Amino acid sequence: EKAMRSRNDLYRDAAVLLRRHQNLREISLDEDEARYLLRATMVLPDSESTLFELYWTIKLLRKIGGRNLHVLKQGNSLVANWEDEGYTYEMYHDSKGPLKFNIQFQDAWNIFTNDGSDIGMRRDLFAIKELSIVTGRSCEDLWLGRPDILILKRRPDGGLANVFIGEVKYTINSEYAYQGLKELMEYMALAEYNNEFLTPYGTTFESNIIKGALFVDRCDKKSLKCVLPDNIKIFRFGDEIEF
Repeated sequence: EKAMRSRNDLYRDAAVLLRRHQNLREISLDEDEARYLLRATMVLPDSESTLFELYWTIKLLRKIGGRNLHVLKQGNSLVANWEDEGYTYEMYHDSKGPLKFNIQFQDAWNIFTNDGSDIGMRRDLFAIKELSIVTGRSCEDLWLGRPDILILKRRPDGGLANVFIGEVKYTINSEYAYQGLKELMEYMALAEYNNEFLTPYGTTFESNIIKGALFVDRCDKKSLKCVLPDNIKIFRFGDEIEF
């Protein structure tokens, strides 16, 4: 009641929305109020797959107790940030955050052109280089991506203590789920911060610094036959998130 009488517009509007949510639970909203509430608070993503990503993002946020939420809109990928026991946390949706996830073309070119072997990868790089000449477009990145969910845990000095990466696939098809697992593991292996990989070569999937999870729809568990490393989990729609 005090908030509804506040001089601060933000507090007053939030209190009105809360009262209307309570009325909705009690089935005491009239049609006009219900329409207003849906317009004011409804999540309206561009696609069902994005909605599924947001479902897991919010569920994960509730699990870890994240606070200080941010409005999700175009141009803002920071979902929440908060502090706990001296650590600072940042949660992103569909974003690289301050990390990099890419393979630079020149790095791959230098490796494979120094090796005289006539192999498929070398031929593929040659084709990409020729494409850049033909089109006049640069080919700086051979591979570039951004994860669906990213959580950073920072030490008091600002350095990274831990990173969590989530890949979401709105599918019941096990083959498409495997594609999501491939992408997740690529993100984990390629993650860079301040121009340094987060894990030494060959240690990514034994590391406690970086963890990952694949979130899918109701895939048949029997079809998802994986012997996962300890720092990767798979969750199906309806599962409780446990680490």
